[in-house]
Amino acid sequence: MNPDDNAALLKALRLLNSRDLTRLEIQTALQVSYSESVIETVLAFLEKHRFIGDLRIATTLVERNTGKRAVGDELLKAKLTQRGVPEELIASVFQASETSELERAQGVMQTKFRQGATRAKAARYLWSKGFSEETIESILESIPEQVPQD
Repeated sequence: MNPDDNAALLKALRLLNSRDLTRLEIQTALQVSYSESVIETVLAFLEKHRFIGDLRIATTLVERNTGKRAVGDELLKAKLTQRGVPEELIASVFQASETSELERAQGVMQTKFRQGATRAKAARYLWSKGFSEETIESILESIPEQVPQD
């Protein structure tokens, strides 16, 4: 590695010190100061030594968004796409995921809404968390209509 490679690597490692970053995020951060050949050398080094890995980031994000903090597939896909994870990788992570969107939505309902949740409130909450219309409808079927009291 030449001095530019070393400087770029040091910058990349500093960036990775605070959180996991995707290949695209590192590449974007380095483009300001370094040539494409230097960036490719650094990215190859980081991937070889497993400092970066889009698959690991995607899998972790999907696993972390379960239970009380669960979000829908569309929101997760949007977050991963925004971070530069390739579409094929996103699709494979969702296929390999142990929990479906419906199971995550059920987990949210069990932790967020104990008893007496109104259907409208539950639907709005699930929609805001990025769950699909089909998933929301499935969840709402399990919530009884509340009859207004006189």
